[in-house]
Parts: sequence; C-alpha cells; structure tokens
Amino acid sequence: MVGLPAVRDDDLRAEVETVRRELGGRCKRVLETWSPCVDWGLLARGSIAGVVCAYPDPFEQEAGELLAAEAGVVSTAGDGYYAGAVDEETLAALIETLPATE
Repeated sequence: MVGLPAVRDDDLRAEVETVRRELGGRCKRVLETWSPCVDWGLLARGSIAGVVCAYPDPFEQEAGELLAAEAGVVSTAGDGYYAGAVDEETLAALIETLPATE
C-alpha cells in the first residue's frame, strides 16, 4: 500500500518504486489493489502472506494494524514503512526490501 505522501513527492515515489522492484524480485506475486480495506482483510484472513505499507494514511493504517494484530500478524513499523506477515520468516524477507534506516 502506498500512501498519498509517497504519491505526491518525487523522492518518496522513487524510494517506493525501489521497494516495489525489490519485492517483485523476492515475492511470487506483488498485489496492488489501491483498496487498503481489502488488503488488510486479505492479510487478516491469511489470503496473502504479507503486506508492506509505504507512508500510509494514518487513519487507514491504525485500523488496519489493529485488524492485523488481532488476527495474529507479526509486524514492524518505522521510518514511513509498515511490514506485516503471517510468520516471522516472511516478515524478515519483507524487511529486507525496505530502505536502510540511518
């Protein structure tokens, strides 16, 4: 999921595009629905293995993180990104695609 700050800012958009390429090289499939509610529901029910959110809308993110946490999703967040997955191994693979923090 890509939030409006990353869509509207050239530097953030380029950063997110790098993450997309990294995900595409590591994942069987990268799904972009442009419907955060659908994405969170798919993650919570285990229909997708993980999700990466880049500079998400804070209100959608809070609701989605709550839904994911209640479903037992393991996650991490910081520096504009959130990664959540159905297991620690998948989460670790998602984290490897994110920009290094300074």
